[in-house]
Amino acid sequence: MDKLGIFSNLDIGPMKVANRIVISPMCQYSAKDGNATDWHLAHYLQMALSGAGMIVLESTAVSSEGRITLGDLGIYSDQNETKLKKMITSIKQYSSTAIVLQLSHGFGYISLGRISTIKI
Repeated sequence: MDKLGIFSNLDIGPMKVANRIVISPMCQYSAKDGNATDWHLAHYLQMALSGAGMIVLESTAVSSEGRITLGDLGIYSDQNETKLKKMITSIKQYSSTAIVLQLSHGFGYISLGRISTIKI
């Protein structure tokens, strides 16, 4: 049986991953109205240049009401999608690191008044 090392490549469906080092999602709470910002670009570009095979973007809300904090990334509006695409396209100019995102829904935290107001 061949042993696959941490630096061996991996195919996940059509996605090519250069090695098995994965940067797990870290909630940054830095989005504005669910939109990725320049801060996100700088943060994730640094991660992409680290040599990791894949980055899992932070918890990304599928609806505005489903956010856990007001700073959560979102994918619930055209503007959210445009900002995420711009960020990922910019990163891909400098790195071939695979990028995926973690979808999330806070199940009514906002509508129940339970939204966190974490300030960083």
